Amino acid sequence: MGYMKVIGDTINQGQYLITGEGGKMTRGIRCLAICSWGYIRNKELLINKDSKGFNHASYKTSTIVRPHEPVSLNGDHTHFLLVDNGMRGTPTGAAELRAKLEERIADPGVGGLGIPVILLILEGGLGVIVDVLHSLRRGIPVVVIRGTGRAADIIAFAQCEVAKRSRQQPQFRSATRKRLKQMLEEAYNKSHRGTQEELHSYVDKLEECMEFVDLINVFDLNSEQELDAVILNALMKESGITEDSLLPMEPLQLALMWDRLDMAEKIFSGRHDWPPGCLDDMLTETLLSNKVDFFNLLVLNVVFLKDYLNVRRLRLLYNLASSARSSLRRAMERLGMATDSTTIHLRHVDRLLTHILRRHEMELYDRDDPRPTHRDPKLDEMQFQEPWDELFLWAVLNCRQLLARHVWTRTSSPVTFAVIATAIYRHYYDSTSSDNNHMRDMFEAHFVEFKKLSVELIHVCYERNSLQAVSLAERRQERLGDMSVTLLAMFADNRAFLATPCSYESITQTWMGAIRKASSSVICLAIFCPLLVWTRAVRFLPLGDSGGELGPFQKLLAFYKAPFTKLIGNAISYAAFLVLYTYMILFDFRFEMQLTEKIVIFWIFTMCLDVLRQITTYPSETLQGKLADWIASIWNKFDFLTLLLALLAFCLRMFTITFPYGRIAYSLNTCILYIRAFRFYHIVFKLGPKLVILYRMIDEVFNFMLLLVVFILGYGVAAQALLYPVRPFYLYVFKDIFMVPYWQMYGELQLETTEAPESEVCYDSSNSGQICEDITHYAQVVPPMLAIFLLIGNVMLLNLLIAVFTNVFEKVRENSTEIWKYEMFRLVKEYEEKPGLAPPLIILELIWVAAKKTWKVCCRRRKENLKLYLQRHLANLAVFERECMAYFLQREKEARSNQTDEKLARIEERLASMAMQGENDLERVEDILMAVERNHGGNRPHSRVTLAVPSDSDSDSESPQATTRGGAVPSLRLPSAHARIGHLERRLANLSDELSSQRVDTERLLQRVLERLPPPAAAQHGLNGAPAAAQHGSNGFAVGLATPDRSRSRALSRENGGEENG
Repeated sequence: MGYMKVIGDTINQGQYLITGEGGKMTRGIRCLAICSWGYIRNKELLINKDSKGFNHASYKTSTIVRPHEPVSLNGDHTHFLLVDNGMRGTPTGAAELRAKLEERIADPGVGGLGIPVILLILEGGLGVIVDVLHSLRRGIPVVVIRGTGRAADIIAFAQCEVAKRSRQQPQFRSATRKRLKQMLEEAYNKSHRGTQEELHSYVDKLEECMEFVDLINVFDLNSEQELDAVILNALMKESGITEDSLLPMEPLQLALMWDRLDMAEKIFSGRHDWPPGCLDDMLTETLLSNKVDFFNLLVLNVVFLKDYLNVRRLRLLYNLASSARSSLRRAMERLGMATDSTTIHLRHVDRLLTHILRRHEMELYDRDDPRPTHRDPKLDEMQFQEPWDELFLWAVLNCRQLLARHVWTRTSSPVTFAVIATAIYRHYYDSTSSDNNHMRDMFEAHFVEFKKLSVELIHVCYERNSLQAVSLAERRQERLGDMSVTLLAMFADNRAFLATPCSYESITQTWMGAIRKASSSVICLAIFCPLLVWTRAVRFLPLGDSGGELGPFQKLLAFYKAPFTKLIGNAISYAAFLVLYTYMILFDFRFEMQLTEKIVIFWIFTMCLDVLRQITTYPSETLQGKLADWIASIWNKFDFLTLLLALLAFCLRMFTITFPYGRIAYSLNTCILYIRAFRFYHIVFKLGPKLVILYRMIDEVFNFMLLLVVFILGYGVAAQALLYPVRPFYLYVFKDIFMVPYWQMYGELQLETTEAPESEVCYDSSNSGQICEDITHYAQVVPPMLAIFLLIGNVMLLNLLIAVFTNVFEKVRENSTEIWKYEMFRLVKEYEEKPGLAPPLIILELIWVAAKKTWKVCCRRRKENLKLYLQRHLANLAVFERECMAYFLQREKEARSNQTDEKLARIEERLASMAMQGENDLERVEDILMAVERNHGGNRPHSRVTLAVPSDSDSDSESPQATTRGGAVPSLRLPSAHARIGHLERRLANLSDELSSQRVDTERLLQRVLERLPPPAAAQHGLNGAPAAAQHGSNGFAVGLATPDRSRSRALSRENGGEENG
């Protein structure tokens, strides 16, 4: 009954089940009800009739509540404590026991639980006053909700009266006692069975309650307060905690538990001397609960993050945040590092990041070894140089997006770490099964958010300083093994980042190298005639900041090292190889190996060496990772297939018996080699995206074939079984089953194959002798089967494939620029690291590179320290990035401010519209009253219509109101503070209710006034042409104000006045 039912319903909605000991399922939320035994309906059903065993009572609950009758138990409570004091038919006996139990629960000492307890009063009968008295005597704070009626409003009134006077005098004044008696009579006269004196005796109980007025807290439903804030204030007051108290840890813990940031800010505003480390555990709790505002408050006020985050605590955070089936643990399980029961160490995290990012170098991570014999006892307390970076990685790996978004703004390199986040979320997305749509959608949303942040931030950097922004994109990150952020974006499939103007400018600069201006034809000629490099046809960039010019040898070296030059050289070399290979396979392929074949084999061998070199250049530390990154490209798949077929063809052609198969392998390899030439088309914007469409359709073709093969086999087997019912097994039957229907689907119907080869077939049977079958009957079934097969294959499946191809085409066309720039970046990175000489001359440069590396390892004594040379430049880039980050945050803040201003403008417009509607209603009332005055000879009744509009200073419900009488509504001026949007919306709702109420009151006023007036003479003869706004009759006048139409009311006055004058 009452709010007990509300609490029960709330618990029922949030209830969940847990598995206890022995596999028994129990409810996770426990709710204890303390009830009076004498006031329970059907209590006899709860009596244990078996004294030797446990009674499973079958009790039927009911929602029916009748006055002065026992009530049913609420089925949503999990436990009941039934108190029997011998009384029947009255809800007494439980209050004292409940107060004692609450006191023991709140007692932090021995025998108590130390759990804060509060008594919440919502409406209630006379027994509630007794419950409040018992709780106050035990020192339990009470929160009364004013506005809910009966006991709550009476207690709130008493508390308000006592609070106005000195707290030392809780006695009621005579006027207060009289008002309290009156309120008791109004609330309980109908339900109270006792005498008037017994009812008035509750005033004495209220007066006794006021002795503990400091423990009584009132929450007004009509105020701007929030209930949880009042409850928290009550607990703080009961604990004796003020702003000057020493270390209010318990209220701060409650504020964190209830997510009351305002109360936590109030606590930190006090003069407290927080010792170092006192709030470290609370900061850990805020991180685990993903409460960003509390985390920010603790870091700004007390906790120094660099002292807080050491190796031990970061390891603890990883283990506490990752559940048994979390994304982090599943990712580690796939790498064979950690199981559900394994403690996560930072070395595990380092291996996972190395797998995702290809390179990750962090000494403290690598030293946190899970093996006891390899642990460093001093490692646990070691601190990180950039704790915000480690905290960001922890938040992203554990999918705490809100916290990651906040910490990201404080990282050492926001651009880099935004791209790192996209790489992690892309890995999570790709490794999640396709049937887990919820997780994949979440990872995709997180990936898109950080992709957007990385793009927007690099845009800001590029707008402020394009040169430094390009340097920022090309900067090699020490933590990532000297990888650049653009290379990481390629591995993360962050195509939007690579398509930004900043990244594309970096791609363009790298593509041309030191060449400032040169046409493609000049570069082609200069490859064969190096003298053109020293002419004005090829211009180079100035040398260094001083603007010096390159020397002759430097120009030659810079020309042949440019990726664009390398690509043209490789394209010419590959074209020559295709010509030679074509000539060899068409005219010069014999069992005795000819010169052309030897050159082709050597050429393919140098191409194989180049592939091995390319695999070693990938940043992954493991061979498996390098191979996985290399094979991810569709063109590298073609390279692998080409080399595999070439090796197979070479082995097969060496023996006479397998020589024909060698020719077949060489011929098949020709197709792949020509397809491989498409790679050079990526430099053309119009052709690059179309190649992407082409190789994306390959997967769809395979899926189509999986569908088609079922129909082909079904029709082929059935047709062959009918046309050739008796024949021995032979291998070429698979050709008849599969190939004939396949060609028929493309239009080669071969109708002669659907006819019977002979009219009859006979065979011997051991039981029946010779049996003959007429095949012509069977052959009649085959053409209808062929028609159905062609209908499904040609019409349905082929059109389905066309629809799929169209979808792929549309997707690529929408993002054609992004896709082309992404493929251009892959092409630039590939040719930037390629040797200057193309196959087969590449072997010379590979020998030179190998010799040079051997000399550096064995003979070189002095090494170049480029990091020291670039240290100042990197420091300037870091400062520039922080400035751009601050500007980016400022722009975000301004964008949110603009959105808030727009919302305020819409609210102001709605308020002005409603005020205008109220003004129209008042004018209509004035017009109607004027019409009544004319009809009745000037006997206009005196009335006053008031419209209350909140004034500018109306920030609370207690503020004064501005009133108007038949005039214009004063203009409304809204504050510009964004925090008052919610308050303005509430004012808007109150104004709407007030206008509606005012219109209803005005209608009633006019109804009463017009009923008392004598009917006019003109009205007795009837007003046939009068409008329907006022109609005379036995029922009086019916006045409607729902539609503010001043023209109708004024027409009424004119017509009434005209008839009266007539």
